[in-house]
Amino acid sequence: MNALLRKLSGGDLRSDGRANEVAEEVIRNPELLEQLLEGLDEPDDLVRARTVHVMERISRTNQGGIPRNHAATHQSIRERQDPDGQMALGHDIR
Repeated sequence: MNALLRKLSGGDLRSDGRANEVAEEVIRNPELLEQLLEGLDEPDDLVRARTVHVMERISRTNQGGIPRNHAATHQSIRERQDPDGQMALGHDIR
């Protein structure tokens, strides 16, 4: 787990933890986006959920959304979407 994702780990599931702080860090330094995306593959449910929270905050805060120049980022996100376009977090939601 990289340093960025460690900031998203631990604590209570009902808390956003340091997700807002991480979002601001990625907005200021878009090169960190690839590290953030690694959180979608983490076995820890909390890290995966907070990673999605950070991505949502980035897309709401950053008028351009996730930077278009990150083709690998967009491909990685598409690979994780279910047929309805929702993020697949590896959970059985039945």
